[in-house]
This record gives sequence, C-alpha cells and structure tokens, in this order.
Amino acid sequence: MAGLFYQRAKPNTANWIAACVNLLSLPIGTVVGIYSLFKLNNYLKELQESQN
Repeated sequence: MAGLFYQRAKPNTANWIAACVNLLSLPIGTVVGIYSLFKLNNYLKELQESQN
C-alpha cells in the first residue's frame, strides 16, 4: 500500500519541483540577462574609449 502511494505521489512531487524551478528560473534568468547586457555595454564603452 505504501509503495502504491509512493508511485502516485512521486510524479506530483516531480511536477511541483519542476513548477518551482520554472517560477524561480524566470526572475533569475531576467536578472542574469539584464546583468550580462549591462556588463556587455560597459565592456563596449571601455573598448570605444581605448580606441579613441
């Protein structure tokens, strides 16, 4: 009986974990994207200043 319950509960737990990961990855991805754009922008500015 416990094995049957485990089989039934396992996919739900996996779905819940996947949903949490998706919810967390959205703001994290946005922050990383903005940060990388900011770093790239600074790098390009420094590159232009060094060439001038």
